[in-house]
Amino acid sequence: MFFVFQTSSFTGMSHEEFRRYGRDTIDYVADYMENIHERRVVPTVEPGYLKSLIPLEAPQKPEPYKAMLEDFERVIMPGITHWQHPRFHAYFPAGNSYPSILADLLCDMTGAMGFSWAACPAMTELEVIMMQWFGKMLGLPKEFLPLTEGGRGGGVIQAHSSVEKACMIGMVKLRILETDSHFRLRGDTLRSAIQEDRNLGLIPFFVSTTLGTTSVCSFDVLSEIGPGIEYASSFNTNPNKWMLVNFDCSTMWVKDRFKLTQALVVDPLYLHHSWEEQSIDYRHWGIPLSRRFRALKLWFVIRSYGVEGLQKYMREHVRLAKKMEALLSADPMFELVGDVIMGLVCFRMRGSDERNKQLLTTLNSSGKIHMNACDEDIDIAYNIISTTAKQISPLPVVDESIDSVDEDSVSTTDRIIAGTDSDVRITGGIDGQMTKEELIAQKRDENIAKKRSFLVRMVSDPKCYNPKIVRHLNMSNHRKMSQDVYRDRSLMSVIWVFP
Repeated sequence: MFFVFQTSSFTGMSHEEFRRYGRDTIDYVADYMENIHERRVVPTVEPGYLKSLIPLEAPQKPEPYKAMLEDFERVIMPGITHWQHPRFHAYFPAGNSYPSILADLLCDMTGAMGFSWAACPAMTELEVIMMQWFGKMLGLPKEFLPLTEGGRGGGVIQAHSSVEKACMIGMVKLRILETDSHFRLRGDTLRSAIQEDRNLGLIPFFVSTTLGTTSVCSFDVLSEIGPGIEYASSFNTNPNKWMLVNFDCSTMWVKDRFKLTQALVVDPLYLHHSWEEQSIDYRHWGIPLSRRFRALKLWFVIRSYGVEGLQKYMREHVRLAKKMEALLSADPMFELVGDVIMGLVCFRMRGSDERNKQLLTTLNSSGKIHMNACDEDIDIAYNIISTTAKQISPLPVVDESIDSVDEDSVSTTDRIIAGTDSDVRITGGIDGQMTKEELIAQKRDENIAKKRSFLVRMVSDPKCYNPKIVRHLNMSNHRKMSQDVYRDRSLMSVIWVFP
């Protein structure tokens, strides 16, 4: 097989032009990062904004690079959410650093596809060593490390795949388990679920535990689920969230790489090579064939900061999160939701969900903050949140205090109903009336069941970013809004503290 591929006369620009425009682009990147605090955090555009700014047909003739860079600022930047902004606090952080950016530039320069050792030996070799480095940095057992003498373990860097999608691809049933009041999976819950599934003729075979959940950064209780990480068969984490590595870079280790690769082997003749017995072919470790040189940016970042530098970077975020926790705890307008763990602070305004929706929408549409922070940024973020909360018109709020409930007025419609169609449990007091203790239990159970599904709504709902929604909310009359007030206290805002 012989492919004719010649690029010398079709590069789009000369070597000299590339040097000149490359310097211009690097200057643009540096200026952007240096002055990003002057930009709005979130854009004000609406869906379809770009169609009126860019032709709907591709150009027939080449266009100058200078015009492309100018158009990037003119038409693309107005629609960019600035994830690296010091007051972007909405989601898990998106790692970024100059060493990582430069490493990606070199990765793109090579234009290589690392699906096998023979396709690009350096890509495979460096990935193996980086998984050894990072695994040791995390303190993983030696069974997971790829360079353990006589071991069957190993690691791979690839794009993240959620548990739900993995189950869909594997065509297996997924069961989501309830958490405790701190949003953690407990051993008793898992044990009961396993027994229930076995009674139904199902075969439980895999448990996914999380150290730092997306919603509230809770840690499942590993000591109750199994004897720690030694009990696990695989481990996954994302350096592109908190390790200054650009997206995408998701790392996974397995104790027995052969069980994984045997399930994914597809071996057409044109992919065979003479070093298969002595090397790793990462095409057998995942669904895609072609793979980027992701290990390069991990290598550059770890070498640029060192283990101590990365530890200092993360510990500073934890300190700043504690500062935000202290500010919010001292303010009677707000209440914390869940424990403050690592760099995540979850909070809400006291009162109805409607007021919290209005607060978040107003904050996001202002562009001042989007729920490298430094102490000053934390102070600014808190002041913006507090000032905006005070400006929101007072709303009639349903009294959510349990103590204010008239026990005699609770009817049979307020009974707790739980379970499946074949297992319905109805609890009520004397003559169908709920007791105060039962009502307290009901609210606790409802909150635990519902909070996890509500936690990310306020930062993921596109309606929260449209300025028109803000104007609509501000014009709404109090009587209509009071009719929509929820009794659920679970809706909240999420602050991630990161530079």
